[in-house]
Amino acid sequence: MAITHPWVPISQPTQETVARCHDFIDVLKDGVRCSTVSVEDVIDPSIRGARITAVLINNHLSFTGTPLTTPTATSPHILIVGGGVTSHITSWVLLDAGYRATILSKEWVSYGKEQRITSQIAGALWEFPLALCGQHHDPISLDHSKRWCMIAYEVWDHITSDPDLSTASGVRMKKSAFFFPYNCVDAYELLAPITDTDKAMSWLTKLVTDKEAKRISEAIHGDLLDCEDQLRARFNADVIINTTGLAAQELASDSSCYPIRGAVIRVINDGARFPKVDAALSISADILSEHTSNEIIFIVPRSDRILLLGGVSEPHKWKLDYTLDLPVIQRMKERCEKFLPGLEHAELDEEYPLAQGLRPFRKNNVLLEWELRPRSRGESLDDEKDGDNTVSRIIRSYGHRGAGWSLSFGCAGDVLELVKEVLAGVLLDL
Repeated sequence: MAITHPWVPISQPTQETVARCHDFIDVLKDGVRCSTVSVEDVIDPSIRGARITAVLINNHLSFTGTPLTTPTATSPHILIVGGGVTSHITSWVLLDAGYRATILSKEWVSYGKEQRITSQIAGALWEFPLALCGQHHDPISLDHSKRWCMIAYEVWDHITSDPDLSTASGVRMKKSAFFFPYNCVDAYELLAPITDTDKAMSWLTKLVTDKEAKRISEAIHGDLLDCEDQLRARFNADVIINTTGLAAQELASDSSCYPIRGAVIRVINDGARFPKVDAALSISADILSEHTSNEIIFIVPRSDRILLLGGVSEPHKWKLDYTLDLPVIQRMKERCEKFLPGLEHAELDEEYPLAQGLRPFRKNNVLLEWELRPRSRGESLDDEKDGDNTVSRIIRSYGHRGAGWSLSFGCAGDVLELVKEVLAGVLLDL
């Protein structure tokens, strides 16, 4: 955790200040008071109890390729549909709890110049409140998100405290500064997990594979509820978990799912053309402008070599057709350059200069629940013990917006508890 410091007044910022990436405050013109605070000072104290849950998860996670609890041939088998961070971390938690797991996805982590999966495109800067791409307004959603984010924070903090784990996973604890528009007298920064998502997804893939999760490449079409019996019979699965993000619009017939299109420019961050940036700097969409909420300032060191410059937030845009010369991308670049002088000299990452993707939003935010829609009585699962196989054994965990990495372990912990309830037939006893 960061050490809490007293507020330090700053006036008439100099060019020297600009060179110190965690004190980039001269762009605010009027000067600011800036403090490094511990994350507990930013998060509502009422949910610090999430630390207890986080400790339990930490004590029940193995960070090696050996499951903490070794499954047997008769251990329940869980089919996880989806190939991103939510899927893999959910699989990890289940594997270490002694379950067998199969991950089914139409696409996986990839490299090179082709389009990468959403979890790789993600900014992956831990934050709470989840505001950079737009605020959560629903009180229930906010309450859950607080707990989920803090659980994830604790696990990432554990990972970054081990130099070998931090290097292998691509997750580092860095200063993250949140700024406000002109005429504001305060800003704040905290230590936050920042993830090299390419590296982290590869690490997660190897981790769950070493724990003997099976991975199957396949595209599913239609509502999972309609093909639940078929899938469970094919894979001998006791429970199905839907972690498909935007695909839940089809796979869960959830019309509230919609994309928010985004992009970041990737530049070389080696200190040669501008002072090396070693902290995250951001202004959220809701704060940046009274007139539009789709333009963000998001400057984040992805790795020791790559710096991300963003961003944009365009709801209901499905087509990934951004190019570097588009006005919206040029404005994004200019905002970052104005905010942090020196970036106008930045060199593009030749391998992957522009990353773009679709954030998986829902009208009512994250959905994490046992599938309660009724389904027709099946005939293929005559070994059901509950006597009523019209009750689904699907769990839904999707709609994580632009915060899949921030919510990851918290949501996975809740999925684990739901799996236990489904297998125990808790709903049928009500």
